[in-house]
Amino acid sequence: MSIVHHSKGAAVAPPTVAPTLELQSIGDPWERARAASRAADQLHDARRAALKIRLAAVRELVEGRRIPASVVGRFLGITGGRICQMLAGGRTNNSAATGSEVTR
Repeated sequence: MSIVHHSKGAAVAPPTVAPTLELQSIGDPWERARAASRAADQLHDARRAALKIRLAAVRELVEGRRIPASVVGRFLGITGGRICQMLAGGRTNNSAATGSEVTR
């Protein structure tokens, strides 16, 4: 049984963010700082959106398709216990400080 769904559009490219070398090449430090702030904001927003999408997909796999959390976790490179925490809305101590994973 494969839990990987291969279909057109399954792999969507992340939003474009200015590459590091491009940011470093900005001569004016004011403009470089502004551009870096914009890039950081875009990355933060993209990360939050990706985590929300991941949670919905994990919920569909575990709750909808009855795939064991350990199988889904192994596929994603995290533990089945972490999958259960995500589905319960739990956070780890360090994810609360960094704004990662899901919120309660």
